[in-house]
Amino acid sequence: MTNEHRLSLTSSRKVNPSDEWQVNNRPNSGSTVSGTSQRFRTSGSSDTAEGPRGERNYVSLSLARVNGLNALTVLEQKRKMIGWTIFFFVITFLLLFVLIGVHAYGYHNIRTVQKTIEFNAELANVINELQIERDLVITYISIPTTAADNRRTNQYHASDQIVKNLSGWRTWQMKTAPLVHLQSADNLLKYVNAHRFESDVEDSSQQRELVFYSQLITDIITWFTDVISEQNTGAVWKFIVALNEAVMCNEMLALERGYGLLYFINGRFSNMADYKSFIVAQDVANDSLIVAGIFYEMLEEKFDEAVHSMGQLTSSLDRMRHRARRDPFGRDPSIERLHDGSASWHGNMTLYINRLSLIQNNITSESLTLLGDEISAEHRYLLILMAVMCGILVILPLTMKVVQLIVFGMKAQSDALMWHTTSKKLVEERTNNLFHVMLPKQIATELNVNKNVNSELFDQVTVFFSEMADFTNICSRLSAQDVVILLNMMYNCVDGAIRIHDVYRVEVLADTYMIASGLPNKNGRRHAEEIASMALSINNRIKNTEPSIIHHSRLSLKMGIHSGRVVAGIVGNAMPRYCLFGKTIKTASRMKSTSVGGRIQISQATKDVLPEIRGFSTERREDAAVRMSDWEQLRRFL
Repeated sequence: MTNEHRLSLTSSRKVNPSDEWQVNNRPNSGSTVSGTSQRFRTSGSSDTAEGPRGERNYVSLSLARVNGLNALTVLEQKRKMIGWTIFFFVITFLLLFVLIGVHAYGYHNIRTVQKTIEFNAELANVINELQIERDLVITYISIPTTAADNRRTNQYHASDQIVKNLSGWRTWQMKTAPLVHLQSADNLLKYVNAHRFESDVEDSSQQRELVFYSQLITDIITWFTDVISEQNTGAVWKFIVALNEAVMCNEMLALERGYGLLYFINGRFSNMADYKSFIVAQDVANDSLIVAGIFYEMLEEKFDEAVHSMGQLTSSLDRMRHRARRDPFGRDPSIERLHDGSASWHGNMTLYINRLSLIQNNITSESLTLLGDEISAEHRYLLILMAVMCGILVILPLTMKVVQLIVFGMKAQSDALMWHTTSKKLVEERTNNLFHVMLPKQIATELNVNKNVNSELFDQVTVFFSEMADFTNICSRLSAQDVVILLNMMYNCVDGAIRIHDVYRVEVLADTYMIASGLPNKNGRRHAEEIASMALSINNRIKNTEPSIIHHSRLSLKMGIHSGRVVAGIVGNAMPRYCLFGKTIKTASRMKSTSVGGRIQISQATKDVLPEIRGFSTERREDAAVRMSDWEQLRRFL
């Protein structure tokens, strides 16, 4: 007769989160089996497979869930699309703002250059009047007649009026600090009038007047040049350089006219310095004219036209220049002869300078025309950019709506295809899940691949059976709902222990569990240890459970264990099951049925397999009701 033993109930195996993770990753641990009858159910599970209707309900629920996810996905995509659209328009607006800023800056800069050139053209008129005033003052000092005095006084008023008529006066930041008398029109008038008064009170000389007016004109020209140089002149820079050189040429010719006037009035130069200044002024004027011609291509042509229109005037000027150069320190002529010579020189030089001033005016006019074209272009660009920006503001909502319609149309087609694809995948997934519930994962995979799985003999397997003690009597005192609650509590306890051990749940029938270790994955000689540890854990969990529906009593399980050889194979086609066959199954069931509540009864075969080094000990069962040779109780110390 086979010896049987039972495990003690004094210790249990505690489960920690790491054990749960490890066990959940063990193949087939905690797998559930659904039988061909509705009596078989998966413990702790509410989504049991109850035939085609349940399958359809599950698929419908899954599709509805996918639908909800699709709706959320569509909403998220819509938000992303709106976000990208807004981002695109924001970037476009930023680019437009940058372009508008660039063109606005260019427009402002060109307008500033235009106003500067216009103002400097007016300054050129001031310079011209001061040049004339310089010559008349020198003439009056040399020949103090009433007519000369009247001409001088009239020129004072003309110069003052030109200064007062300036359209605007700006104190530009120069390379050096601006002179006080050039900071405003009033300062300039005060400065000039103070000199005029001083000249009338004191006896002034030709040299003093020549130096004063020449220095004043030089200050204005320097200011003129600095004002232009500080501007971003852009495309008109060549005209600006030519204009500066033309102004310088004009002043040098006027200075030559002044020194020549001294020569022809006095019949000689007073000193070598005046003679050198006369020569240098003529040479600098010629050089400035050449430089201006380099930057203003039309200057040479216009200069030739001016010279040709003057006829014999240039020849007369050349003769008078030649005389001054040949005899700079000759004897004094008579007053009338000197007066005629100085008048001829002054008149001819004035006509010559006026003709060159026309060229200067042409340069100014062409530069202003070019600047006007640039201003019109910048203004046009600004209007276009602002119109584009306004257009974007208008079409932004429409564009977003059109994009939404296009995307939603494409999404609708995609969703229709996804619906059919998802339906098929969900059905396949549900079928595979049910297949894995009914069969071990590797067996189900092999069955899907090969369509046929052969039976297999396992030499080292431990089988566990359990049932609730006095289950029939307990159920007779409970309602159907309480019975379900009671079974669910038991299932939770047993399944919790199964998850942390290398075991496979074969079947569950009402309160009866059939569990095996060593199959379908072989684990050497650990099968008995795994089952014994699991049984202790189950017993401890059940012992610590106090169902409120069972008054003044505790749950207890009758458990039996046996180790030996079994044959495992797939049975059935419509509802395949993974079944175990052999004497080992019958003996394990006998161990369970002859056990008592709260005790774990094992066979001698299991006792022999249990490793002593694990701390298991057995106790013989002294029970005459069981016809066996000896009994022992096994205790595990943890």
